[in-house]
Amino acid sequence: MKRDDQQGSALKELFWLTIHDKDSAMRAAKRGAIAVWVIAIVVLLFGVTGMLFTTPNPSFFDFAVYVAPAAVMIYVGVMVKRCNRIAALIVLTIVLSQFAGSLFFVLRDSFVFGWGLLVYLPQIILLLLAINGVRGSFAFHTFAGDGGH
Repeated sequence: MKRDDQQGSALKELFWLTIHDKDSAMRAAKRGAIAVWVIAIVVLLFGVTGMLFTTPNPSFFDFAVYVAPAAVMIYVGVMVKRCNRIAALIVLTIVLSQFAGSLFFVLRDSFVFGWGLLVYLPQIILLLLAINGVRGSFAFHTFAGDGGH
């Protein structure tokens, strides 16, 4: 029984970190950065490989359509890792927009193909990581003593 309790606590700490000082706030902010970096990697992998297989002669612009947003997301992730509150809110907005944007399509297709709501598990994990990024960024400035300014 105690082992199950420890596993549940470890899982909770992984997705909903307890913030009690500056170091724990920075760890929470890093999780928000991980969320946007995962999205950037997915955009690059699926966008560029899909374009290479569907476009006969890809141009620089074709690559830039996928590389530019991914580069911006990577930069925003770096800023979240540095506990920038505006960047943390941008990450949360990106994750929420992806979650809401795919709601109709995933639910429609998941019930047709029998996937159920398990398709949303990665997006829920990214959402929890993004929320931790916001929590950590704001808590860091509170613990740093700048009063949120």
